[in-house]
Amino acid sequence: MIKQTTIDELRDRMDVHEVIGSLIEVKRDKACCPFHDERTPSFHLSKAKQIFKCFGCGAGGDAIGFVMKFKHMNFFEAVKWLCEYYNILIEEDQAAAQESQDKKDAKSEMLQLLSWSHKKYEEMLHSLPAEASAIRYMASRGYTLERMRSWSMGYAPAEWKFLTTPLINMGKSGAATDVGLISFSNGQGFDFFRNRIIIPIHDHNGVLIGFGGRWVPTGNPEEDKGAAKYFNPKESLVYVKSKVWYGLNLAQKAIRQEGYAYIVEGYMDVQAMHDAEINNTVASCGTEIDDQQVKLLKRYTEHVVICYDGDGPGVKKMSKQIDLFLRHNFKVQVAPMFGGKDPDEFIRDIELTNAELVTEGAFCE
Repeated sequence: MIKQTTIDELRDRMDVHEVIGSLIEVKRDKACCPFHDERTPSFHLSKAKQIFKCFGCGAGGDAIGFVMKFKHMNFFEAVKWLCEYYNILIEEDQAAAQESQDKKDAKSEMLQLLSWSHKKYEEMLHSLPAEASAIRYMASRGYTLERMRSWSMGYAPAEWKFLTTPLINMGKSGAATDVGLISFSNGQGFDFFRNRIIIPIHDHNGVLIGFGGRWVPTGNPEEDKGAAKYFNPKESLVYVKSKVWYGLNLAQKAIRQEGYAYIVEGYMDVQAMHDAEINNTVASCGTEIDDQQVKLLKRYTEHVVICYDGDGPGVKKMSKQIDLFLRHNFKVQVAPMFGGKDPDEFIRDIELTNAELVTEGAFCE
């Protein structure tokens, strides 16, 4: 934890014109805004107030806020970057620093386990015969083995100890439980993901932080009915759902270029949209969107097109999200999925471009 005295020293020394001018081209007190496309400068700097303001997209704040938005950093990451820029010694509370180091070590161990398990899941998927139920199910959804490979998918076999036994033998049961790879009941460990297509989830920087798992139908009505269709990652030191959009690591460039983002519900909806070259698409990992996720997305755009399933639950969920985005001053459009289909099915039925999908939408003000 950085001491407040260090932050105060930084605020006294930093100059908004100097900081921003080191990152983008500034002529006098104006620049073309780096947060949206424009040819005529609407981005202004105020040396007197030590702030920046874009009158085109509304972005504004001090030098710390600019670094956070421009470099996609949190507050303390931006402060550290600026302290290095101004050669300011960073003072940390020692107790907090030790706790921070312990968390870093725990996070590092979790990330290593996720990487290791991902390789195991991938190897399992690619060892399956063509007649395996997982391969046949994914083929029914339009996935070839090559397409699954392009999305780094894997498969968790219908085994209780596929990962558990080696993880326990490695002495990693604690960290593996914390990160959601194995579970314990009555003192017995077992795999959290079983008989599921594994979908790796990355943060906006491209770091693997968890897995989604799609149940593979077995043909047994009782077993299939009792199984949740999707498992989302367990909350952990490395995965906090309010800080994650599935696909944002791949979509952020396209979102900036297009000026808006498509919001869909599921992992495979994102994949279908990206495979159709509609790359400005993200999803909320199957969970309700909250304020923190909206704020994260606001770093890239303030315009969304909600593209949820056209069934009853999808429409109900859509109305909640419209209200949430409007509260954060987003421009909101809806691209309805007709016939009760989800975006994955819709894309497979007809080919749509970005412009055509937006045309399908209706403004919600």
